[in-house]
Amino acid sequence: MGKYPDVQWAGMNPTGDYIELTMFGLGSENLTPFVKNYELHNFMLKAAEMPEAFLVKA
Repeated sequence: MGKYPDVQWAGMNPTGDYIELTMFGLGSENLTPFVKNYELHNFMLKAAEMPEAFLVKA
């Protein structure tokens, strides 16, 4: 066991788990404090003006 915690990803597919957010600034009112992982992924893609083909379907 190492001295430091480790984070690893088991796959490339987003999960449906809720994650907690802390945010401020412009656009922060568009998200709730708890959001599903894939919804945050889609939110960031839309903010970056990515094509709809990159969005994850629920």
